[in-house]
Amino acid sequence: MSLNIQELAVRFNAGMATISIDVPPSAESRCSDRIIKEFAIPQGMRVLGWDSINSLKRWVFLNDRTPESMCTQPVEDFQVRSHPVADLFKYLRLLEYRDKTLILAKDILHYLDRENPAVLRAAIDCCYHLKRSPHRLVLFHNGLSIPSELNDLVDTMHEPLPDGAEVSQLLEHRLRVIEASAQRQNKSIAIDLTEDSRTALVRALKGLTAEAIDDALQLAAVAHREISHRAIDIAISLKKQQLAQLGLRYAPTPEVEVAGLDRVKTWAACHAALLNPQCRHSYNLSLPKGLLFVGLPGTGKSLAVKALAHEWNVPCVTFELGSLMQRQLGESEANLRRLLAAAEALAPCLLFADELDKQLGGSSDGETDGGTSQRMLAYLLNWLAENQSEVIFCATANRPWGFSPELLRRFEVKFLVGLPDTETRGEIWRNYLEHHRLELSTEDIAELADRSVGYTGDEIRRLARASALECLTTDRPGGLSQMLAQLSLLPPQFRHCEEGKALERWAAAGNAIFASTRPTDSTTRERSVLWNAEEIG
Repeated sequence: MSLNIQELAVRFNAGMATISIDVPPSAESRCSDRIIKEFAIPQGMRVLGWDSINSLKRWVFLNDRTPESMCTQPVEDFQVRSHPVADLFKYLRLLEYRDKTLILAKDILHYLDRENPAVLRAAIDCCYHLKRSPHRLVLFHNGLSIPSELNDLVDTMHEPLPDGAEVSQLLEHRLRVIEASAQRQNKSIAIDLTEDSRTALVRALKGLTAEAIDDALQLAAVAHREISHRAIDIAISLKKQQLAQLGLRYAPTPEVEVAGLDRVKTWAACHAALLNPQCRHSYNLSLPKGLLFVGLPGTGKSLAVKALAHEWNVPCVTFELGSLMQRQLGESEANLRRLLAAAEALAPCLLFADELDKQLGGSSDGETDGGTSQRMLAYLLNWLAENQSEVIFCATANRPWGFSPELLRRFEVKFLVGLPDTETRGEIWRNYLEHHRLELSTEDIAELADRSVGYTGDEIRRLARASALECLTTDRPGGLSQMLAQLSLLPPQFRHCEEGKALERWAAAGNAIFASTRPTDSTTRERSVLWNAEEIG
């Protein structure tokens, strides 16, 4: 939802004189206009604005005190003698008390760091002075951190991306504007949206700024001469581009149906109703905040997460912590904040970190990166603890025992995805053979399942693909003998793996739920001490 101007006014009136607002650059103008219209004008305040290009300006109302009648003029008595930001802060300290003033400043946080001690000192003195004056200062920025020296002097707010209700309002407004514009030009733009396609379009537009929503709809109108279901693809394409810049990418839909993992499927079916806020409210329930899938590589952990998103019909967006790392102090954490904010705008959704143990490995002690990874992990842990949005953090790991207890506690549900049993291997063979349009009898698939003990789902996928490729190159249909020949060329990697047994012991100790009720061929009766399927819900 948009910035809460009433909350802003409460904080200002309570004496919090300087507030930083985290806002996308494209939304700065909308945000400042709302602050002027809903706060400054009712308070009878003079309005000044500053940015690194235009320096200090004052807003002038030409006809009446409305944002539509405003223009800017230079502040003639402001001069830069040493540093533009330091001089600005000095100027603000000298404002007359009788001229109750709101200052809307952009770009300033870029100058506030320990490399500019004089500027930082000027900021501290100014913010301290403003708390004892009638003047109020807004610092616009995009994901930057407030210097610790200003923590007690600067409050923080943020302009979130539009939520579902606001996206619907923006959609209706833009449709009216597009229709009116077409009529003025004696052209026709058809609005062909069913109730379902309108709902789908709103979901596709979630996660975009108001400006980007306008652009997507205008692009659809120009490209197709209509606003129809085809606008959904345009919106998703634009959103993917913007999310990619933040380090978020849509996870692809699984190629095949997930085999086995019956406990995961039972859990997903049980919790699907929680995606409905009314259902949650009925029994005072909440969505799980974190899910962890552990197991050997290739056993289907990532596939399970993607299938969960497909089953719930929610987006699944992936990210890597390493892609957010920057050399400049605080920029990595700012990237993580922007990424999480974008995920919250897409809610309900799954936020997916694949192989989290590898992402946190190596530099997690902070010795090689100046503590950046530790600060990012601390921020992520805090977000997981306080997250009230409909974002479910999902992660996979091969070796969970490297996680700190604090991180493991953030995952409310942990599943161990083991090697597939005979029946599950048969399902995996069938799914991938059908995917590659290879036909085998039920008896042949059963023999493949019996002969592939210890193979992971990913290894079976590669075997099926290799068989399809051989059929293509030899121009001969594949058969059981060909599949068995492929098996002899690729022995199972984890059939006698001690790490797999260690994972099962770790889960059996109460650390995780086995994702399948079927024991693998290498698992002993210790599985019988674990949960029954009824206990998962």
